[in-house]
Amino acid sequence: MKPGISARYTVIVRDKRGRIVARRSGLSKSFVKNMLIALLSAFQNADKTAVDVNGSSTTITLAGTGYSHTPLSINAGDDSDVFGIVVGSGTTSPTPDDYNLESKIAHGTGAGQLDYDTHTFTEVSVSGSESLFEVARSFKNLSGGDVTVSEVGIIAQNHRSDIGTHYFLVARDVLASPVTVPDGGSLTVKYTIKAAV
Repeated sequence: MKPGISARYTVIVRDKRGRIVARRSGLSKSFVKNMLIALLSAFQNADKTAVDVNGSSTTITLAGTGYSHTPLSINAGDDSDVFGIVVGSGTTSPTPDDYNLESKIAHGTGAGQLDYDTHTFTEVSVSGSESLFEVARSFKNLSGGDVTVSEVGIIAQNHRSDIGTHYFLVARDVLASPVTVPDGGSLTVKYTIKAAV
């Protein structure tokens, strides 16, 4: 592996019996501009302006004296499609200025929706010249019909009690070919973040 920081995504579809019916994986090419702004904010210990999921210029805030603060978290809970790993049906190629999925699939059990589960994280591990961790999220299809997924991404939450909560897209990938999640089936999306020397 070449030196540097990279990510890979893995998408696995299972039918209602738990059998794998589709798998996609690839090198994530799509850490967007917001990701670097957030990293610079942390490294410089300074508030920075990024574009939130609504397309508005918004401040990524650091902790302030006397304020409760949540830095960029992607650990969304069960049933939340607001942040964390999210999925959609968009097919437009990613750009550095993307600020949301093209067409996010909503949480729910209605037509075209998926039931968003919680996240799992691994600790950082080292193998040879690589350090890595993984984050994954599963989605159940309880909609009564097939649901097609063609894009995946990560949205981070930033909160400070005096300013409020904002959400920033930090990664977006379009699958080489879409996957269809059958009714009663499930989808798992995993991102593996690596650093190599």
